[in-house]
Amino acid sequence: MLGCCIPRDPSKQTNKIINEALERARKEMNSESKLLLLGAGESGKSTVVKQM
Repeated sequence: MLGCCIPRDPSKQTNKIINEALERARKEMNSESKLLLLGAGESGKSTVVKQM
């Protein structure tokens, strides 16, 4: 009911949008994993990546 008679504060709405975007980015980064494969040549590093 706040928005119908009294205009909403645009900075609060902008802040909410930014916070939601940051939360989505945080969740996305937490679900991402990195894997460093070390080994001599011809040891199957590429094969492991292809099988993932």
